[in-house]
Amino acid sequence: MRAHGVRLSAAGLLPFGHLGWGYRGRAEFLCRAGEYLLDGLNRGQRVAFVAEQSVDALRAELASVDALRTHPGFAGIDVLCAADYYPFHPGTDVLDAYAALDRYRAAVDDAISAGHTGFRAAVDVTAVARTVEQRDELTVLEYLVDQEMAVRPFSALCAYDLDELADVGAELLCLHPFVGERMTSYQLHADDDPAVAAVLSGEIDQSAMDVFSSTLRRVLPLTPEGALRVDATRLEFITHRQLMLLDELAEQHGRSVTLVTDQRVATRLTNLLALRHVSVLAPSR
Repeated sequence: MRAHGVRLSAAGLLPFGHLGWGYRGRAEFLCRAGEYLLDGLNRGQRVAFVAEQSVDALRAELASVDALRTHPGFAGIDVLCAADYYPFHPGTDVLDAYAALDRYRAAVDDAISAGHTGFRAAVDVTAVARTVEQRDELTVLEYLVDQEMAVRPFSALCAYDLDELADVGAELLCLHPFVGERMTSYQLHADDDPAVAAVLSGEIDQSAMDVFSSTLRRVLPLTPEGALRVDATRLEFITHRQLMLLDELAEQHGRSVTLVTDQRVATRLTNLLALRHVSVLAPSR
């Protein structure tokens, strides 16, 4: 299984680790971005720093991080404002997820061609996450790019301003294999095993229902048609309402979902509810 979990900092996610971080205050974002970029520089990766401000303002912010400013690779950090980093649907402030994915792929290829060991970016994603329409499209990018990150030499720290986004930030943070502490109660992300459609971990109780519903409605259409195998071996809790919702949406989208878990509550509920499109399979030992 691909490594995943809850983090207290952005340091040490090597060689690559896709991290979702909800920050409060610019100082926290810069601290986490500095940790993440410094690891990349030390690993020989091409690194990029992206946020909504102007390039000059962002360069000044980077220079305020002592460990980066004094690093030999500091001058080589790519600095971009979000308006230039993301491609957008014409005439809107909604990013184009598939065009953005192509840009990521090209950035990885360029980094490798230039002799780097991979590509890593620290990105404040808040600018393209403010509206429902933006989050709909951003979910597509987060989900699809994580599929790539599971098998290719690149990753990103995706930072979200929780002072601005509040609870809706969890809709996007949950799509990362690594997250900050208490930022989402569950995670849904890619695995490096091609037989596994997704990894589902954490606790999904009634308080997470709205976020879980948004996640499923956005993500299920992106999955392969037919049978989906979901590694839920680290799923600690789920209620009957979430299982019923998963069953309903799986039917709508022509999927059947097998949760691989020995979680007793999930097994018992699946049997009691007589779900048609969701089943539970015990993991092989």
